[in-house]
Amino acid sequence: MRGDTRAAAEMSVADAAAAADKGKEKVEEPVPPARAAGGGNGRFMAYPARMAEHKSVVADAALFRAELEKLHAHMGTKLKVPIIGGKDLDLHQLFKEVTSRGGIDKVKAENRWREVTASFIFPATATNASFMLKKYYMSLLYHFEQLYFFGGQGWYQQESDPRSLPCIEVRAETQNIDKRKRATNASSG
Repeated sequence: MRGDTRAAAEMSVADAAAAADKGKEKVEEPVPPARAAGGGNGRFMAYPARMAEHKSVVADAALFRAELEKLHAHMGTKLKVPIIGGKDLDLHQLFKEVTSRGGIDKVKAENRWREVTASFIFPATATNASFMLKKYYMSLLYHFEQLYFFGGQGWYQQESDPRSLPCIEVRAETQNIDKRKRATNASSG
């Protein structure tokens, strides 16, 4: 098995060398060992270099915000602070609460969202606060957790399902044919 991993890694190095020989610039990061061994689906996207440690971003809300904004800019995603119960959600507090319990996967596995939600003071009208916290954590903080809490190198960007694309093209082409038929019938009548 170890030889298979080495062979896959050597193959990816050979592929990079072949691309360079053809004059194509190779921008993507080197293939991580898990991917070289056949793990993961989609294209590997590297996280930017960490500029601080986990304990620093936990201790300093301004540093947390700056690093979170940099990560979202790097990923090409928009960072907009959500509002729950009429107040801005404190993303720094949410990150601290979840990572102090071992991270999002552990919190979900041990069903500890009630504890996380209890650390916030939401009005009684915010009946779906727990659901909203999970949703916003996954969309705004998950990759930050992977980078700053677990030291992750990147993630696999899922490619769209190619089976769905021809359906769209066929439907659009059918609509164009129908329009041409109507235009022809209208001009001949």
